[in-house]
Amino acid sequence: MAQQGAALQSYNNELVKSIEVLLQRREGLNKQIELESREKVKLETEKKKIEERLATVENSLQTKLNTKAEYDKVINDAEQAYVKILESSQLLLNVVKVKSQDLETGKTRHKNPDTPDTDQKMKNLPSTGSKTELSPDHLYTQLPQ
Repeated sequence: MAQQGAALQSYNNELVKSIEVLLQRREGLNKQIELESREKVKLETEKKKIEERLATVENSLQTKLNTKAEYDKVINDAEQAYVKILESSQLLLNVVKVKSQDLETGKTRHKNPDTPDTDQKMKNLPSTGSKTELSPDHLYTQLPQ
C-alpha cells in the first residue's frame, strides 16, 4: 500500500505541476489578449478618424468639382458669346467699309428687291438663342460664390 500511496503522491505532484504550467500559460495568454485588445481599440479609433477625414475630403472634392463645372459652363458661355460678337463685328466692319467706299465714290447702291440691303443684314444677325447669353450680368450670376 505504501507503494500505491507513493504512486498516488507522484501522480498528485505531476498533476499540480501540470496545473501550474497551464495557469502560467493562461496568464501569458491573458497578457497577450490585453495587449491586442488595447491595440484593437487604438486601431479602431484611428480608423474612425481616417473615415471621418475621408468623408470630409470627399465632400470638399465634390463641392470643388461642382464649382469647376460651373466655371466651365460660364467660360463656355462667354467664349460662345465672344465668338458671336467677333462675327458680328466682322460683319459690321464689312458694312461700314462698303458704305464708306460708296460715300467716297459718290455711288449709291441700287437696292435689288430680292437682295436685302446692308441695314437689313445687320438686323438679321444670328441671335444667341437666349437674350441673356450675351448679358454680362448673366455671366456674373453664373460664377460660384
